[in-house]
Amino acid sequence: MNQNICEIIDVYRNLEHNYKNEILIVLVANVEGKTNDYDDYENTSVLSEYYTLDEFENISITYKKLGYEVICYFSEKDFMNAIINNKINTDKKLLVINSAQSGTYVGRKSLIPSFCDHYKIMHSGSNAYVVSLCRNKFHTSKIIDSYVKYNLNTYLFDIHQNWLNNSKPQIGECIILKLNSESASIGLTKDNIIHYNGEKSDNYIANLAQKYKQPIVVQPFVSGYEVELPIILSSENTFLLPIGISIKENYFIGDAILDYTSRFEHSYDFYNFCEYNEKLANQLQQNSIQIADILGLEGFCRIDYRINCNNEYYITDIATNPHITKDSSFAYAFSKLGYSYDDMFSCLIGCTLSHYYKSLQ
Repeated sequence: MNQNICEIIDVYRNLEHNYKNEILIVLVANVEGKTNDYDDYENTSVLSEYYTLDEFENISITYKKLGYEVICYFSEKDFMNAIINNKINTDKKLLVINSAQSGTYVGRKSLIPSFCDHYKIMHSGSNAYVVSLCRNKFHTSKIIDSYVKYNLNTYLFDIHQNWLNNSKPQIGECIILKLNSESASIGLTKDNIIHYNGEKSDNYIANLAQKYKQPIVVQPFVSGYEVELPIILSSENTFLLPIGISIKENYFIGDAILDYTSRFEHSYDFYNFCEYNEKLANQLQQNSIQIADILGLEGFCRIDYRINCNNEYYITDIATNPHITKDSSFAYAFSKLGYSYDDMFSCLIGCTLSHYYKSLQ
């Protein structure tokens, strides 16, 4: 199985080598201390989505080590103004590596993909529609529910303090509350796991919706294991290794979650889930490719799961633009397959070029 994965990775790395001299890398990213003038939440800041300066410099240096000229923008506006005003003087083709999503408005992560597509600029990741779709947890959950066996019952509590279609959890059911349009565990604390008791719970959920000015997705809470599965999607699709999350050296994390604080502080570790449960790992890999195909994902993506004691797995999140820092599950998966951090970026470039291959002929 690993041999097939590596063959596809090598296809993308070889493609990257072939076009190295024709490409200018443009990094558009939000970085702590560099990105300014953005809206934020009061308690759980959007900074959890941003790169630290060290993380960003590692990424920039890696592209340069691969032999690329690199231009960096810490603001979507600065990048777009540079394109509109023809400030990037080069004969090379631009390839935008985007991780920008400043602010708190719905659909913000789709701004750069939409802009790049309008100006016919190559960019990493999925198109604007798919990015926005996958940031809506309720919509993607309902789409997935139509195709796969294991999916959580998902309810929506809107900002008008109503349950959509009056559909709500059962009294006494253990549930988890998530912001419908956020990632990086923004708005997620241990207090978001509750036993539903009717009016009192409704009031708590209503306060959460008002505080963050968006609907709240409510799902049954799954106690057990947590797994992140990186996937690569372009002319050749492949899954990487399912990467388990361990807390305090425990693979079975039970009722623990990667809330805002634990993600921000990275107070967890990774392990190769294939070595722990190969049969279930294979099921997760096949399921992830199916889901990616259904949703139209492109480039580097990630699908996250919770797994209960009966080995029943449930999709909890979909990342169309996951972090690729040195301490990410993506980098960990590449390392377990025998590849370096540089190799991962080479694969990302090749994967992106493959998507635009016809335009490069």
